[in-house]
Amino acid sequence: MFPQWIGKGLYGFRCEGRFIDIGTPESYRQAEEFFAQAGDGGRTGRT
Repeated sequence: MFPQWIGKGLYGFRCEGRFIDIGTPESYRQAEEFFAQAGDGGRTGRT
């Protein structure tokens, strides 16, 4: 995805939980709703 970063400290990991990007006010609001519904602080990634 970012070929110029390979070998310069870029790394990642695979996870099974939900990824939530909070880069916009709308997506931040959606994240707030998700964590409010999770009931466990969102730690499991399940609703």
